[in-house]
Amino acid sequence: EEHGIKLKVKNSGKLLSNPKVITYIKNISQQNKRTPAIIPFKPSAKIDNICQKQGWLLVSNPASTNRLLEDKIKFPQLCAKYNISQIPYAIGKFTQEKFTKYQNEFGQKLVVQTHFGWAGNSTYLLSDWQTGKRIIPLNSQVKFSPFKEGYTLLNNCCLTRHGLIQSPPALQFTGIKPLTQNPFTTVGRQWPSTAPQNILNQVKDITEKFSKILIKQK
Repeated sequence: EEHGIKLKVKNSGKLLSNPKVITYIKNISQQNKRTPAIIPFKPSAKIDNICQKQGWLLVSNPASTNRLLEDKIKFPQLCAKYNISQIPYAIGKFTQEKFTKYQNEFGQKLVVQTHFGWAGNSTYLLSDWQTGKRIIPLNSQVKFSPFKEGYTLLNNCCLTRHGLIQSPPALQFTGIKPLTQNPFTTVGRQWPSTAPQNILNQVKDITEKFSKILIKQK
């Protein structure tokens, strides 16, 4: 925009690989005599390769680590391996038999998740099989879990070689109409969370335990 150049690219990987963008970053870095530091909102293998090729500093998790942690099937199994507290769940093929089984076990409303998604688009709230089979491929591997009423907390963290940095937990606003029609899409956050201290202590404890898992993934 500073140079009157318009690029019809919204994908971060495609944007960074554009020759005009590469030239722009190189010119700025040469002027400042600094190594460019790229901080992507979401890691990807393409961005990893671009930064490696151009000699830029990538300030994010490797794409392989991000891919593992965002996998809705592998993530709960990883937490279970290290005894991290989580909502009851089951992994299995998306069939009517399994759907009915976990309705009997978890309740009428099921949260069904496929491997990967963005902004809640791989998470579905289902009360009947007919609706589910129209939106989830039959026999695909999914995660079944019960639908829980309540509020959601999150905390932003940075794991460094010197230790873990945690932000104060925030209250996450999810599924508020008319901002979204998806009950699992995040639309905002609030600090402070106003959650009771015993809950905040649990958040801190879970986060510290999970940081030890991350260290082992490197």
